[in-house]
Amino acid sequence: PYVTITPTPTPLFQHEGPGVIKEFGFELRNAWRCPTQRSHHPNGTAQPLGSYLSCLWVRMTFDGTPTVLAPLAFLVGTFYSVQALTSAAVVVKHFGQPQQDLWWVQFRLPMPFWREALIEVWWEGPAVAPFPLRHRITLTPNTLPFMHTGHFHLAHHQVEDYTQYGRSNLNRFVNVNHRWGHLVGVHLGYYGNVYIGLLPESNIYFWRDTHTTPFYRGTGLEDFFGYAHGWIQARTHSYAFVGHIKETPTRLHTYRYFLTNPLSFQHSLRGYLEVYPDSCSTGDMV
Repeated sequence: PYVTITPTPTPLFQHEGPGVIKEFGFELRNAWRCPTQRSHHPNGTAQPLGSYLSCLWVRMTFDGTPTVLAPLAFLVGTFYSVQALTSAAVVVKHFGQPQQDLWWVQFRLPMPFWREALIEVWWEGPAVAPFPLRHRITLTPNTLPFMHTGHFHLAHHQVEDYTQYGRSNLNRFVNVNHRWGHLVGVHLGYYGNVYIGLLPESNIYFWRDTHTTPFYRGTGLEDFFGYAHGWIQARTHSYAFVGHIKETPTRLHTYRYFLTNPLSFQHSLRGYLEVYPDSCSTGDMV
């Protein structure tokens, strides 16, 4: 089906009763191109389709609680470009001839609920005429008891350049309190000097529950996302649980999913990105 996208939130999906959203897909066409958008793009330049996704916002509400509020680009982890990828959670495919610029984007992490679900989308960017959005949502029954139904959450954090401080800093990008659950994945988009310097050797830490020491501490940011050697001569690759999409020598996005080995917690979860001085980069973590 199609819905008309305007600056006003428009219901894309609404359901009463228990269920599980198994698939959330939508179509991108070359007619939908976002003009220069400085509030969502690092350098303010127009980017076909990718910036369109950064202007199209989504809000997901499960059982009366809003758990997702972000651009669609952050939800699927493409950030400011659209390139083909195939992972356990997101599939981006190109159809037709290259000049047609027709893409299908599919998000397929299960999103269960017990009483009701509402997905709304709207345009938040430069003024454009209302346009249609073709989408597909697959719903299956939820057989879990209410107390065992966990909602899908999305947290976003912008990583800043900490050169001015002259020392490493911890950026907290996940902070969940008084809830149980498990971490399903991390998306990361870089903009800046990402292939050299100290940023690739930054690190990710996770603390859970009442532990005073991290239960997860990696060996470097590029190792965490399935690469090595500071992404030197890195090439685009996309696998089920790790991937690295190279846009330019100074821009990339990468992902890692914890679906076969979830990082579970009973009361709280805190995730930090250690950023070293002179990294000369900014980015987004989801």
